[in-house]
Amino acid sequence: MAGFVAIVATLLIREKRAFDEGVDVVCWIVQAHPNLYAPGPAKGGGLAHVVFYPVPYEKFIANREQAIAELEKLAEKTTRFQNRKPIDGDERILFAITRHGDPVRGVHRVPVRVAGRLVAYHGPLGIRRSLLPDNILTQPFVVCRVAHLGEKNMQIKMAPYPVDAPLEPGFLPSVFAHRGCAVTKVREALVQQCIEDPEYREHRTMLCVGCGRDVPMRDCVWLETGENVLEHIERRRASHASL
Repeated sequence: MAGFVAIVATLLIREKRAFDEGVDVVCWIVQAHPNLYAPGPAKGGGLAHVVFYPVPYEKFIANREQAIAELEKLAEKTTRFQNRKPIDGDERILFAITRHGDPVRGVHRVPVRVAGRLVAYHGPLGIRRSLLPDNILTQPFVVCRVAHLGEKNMQIKMAPYPVDAPLEPGFLPSVFAHRGCAVTKVREALVQQCIEDPEYREHRTMLCVGCGRDVPMRDCVWLETGENVLEHIERRRASHASL
């Protein structure tokens, strides 16, 4: 028994050292537990499926707009992969997660047919509410610490949430979470149209990619701001009408 305890202790020390020496990267959330988008206790959390490029956080922020666009595009391709037939090991792992929701453990290479010439990874991530602003998930990305525990053993865990600059006045959110379902990105032009076009003044629904149908805005939350979609649209409509 003492020998087993010593082995476990050695492995834990090795893992801690690996994470202490790890690199922080930005991970885009492909799917996350719906409860994370609603208020909850700081001690709680949930599981998410994320994708990331092995680019240190400092370099990512230095090219923020381009890096976010590339990461978002990677996440969209990852989600759509459930409609393709896997042809190798990397693809079978991704297919099992996106199509069937299988709880595959560990970090894996994103298939070449998804990532192209760039090296990217995906895997499960435990989201800790205590590391989120106000204990709620409001952004489509988080910062993770990547640790190499062996030649083919890469692990990730959530790091402290990044403190970003305030949103500019007039900013239009475009990524929403449908309660109990999925995350959807819409065109900013459509959001603008819902606010300003008189023909859309009574519009109260959004198309959810998870449901494949229009769902009530009151059941959705903007990930960029954490605001209820209907409340946000109504507030902006009232402000626009007063101009």
